[in-house]
Amino acid sequence: MNRPYCRVFFLIMGLLLTGCGAEAVRRPAVLIDAEEYSRAGLQAYGDAEWRSAQHFFNKAL
Repeated sequence: MNRPYCRVFFLIMGLLLTGCGAEAVRRPAVLIDAEEYSRAGLQAYGDAEWRSAQHFFNKAL
């Protein structure tokens, strides 16, 4: 009596797990570059390099 429920359970679990194998979503290169410029701007700001920080923040925008 339990056997049909087990088959249905494993079938549904298998179908659900196949959806987990999708390719990861890639972020656009523009966002990656903006994060890098923001990181460099924060570093320059922390080092009191104001012109460099302003340059990096402007590029990030």
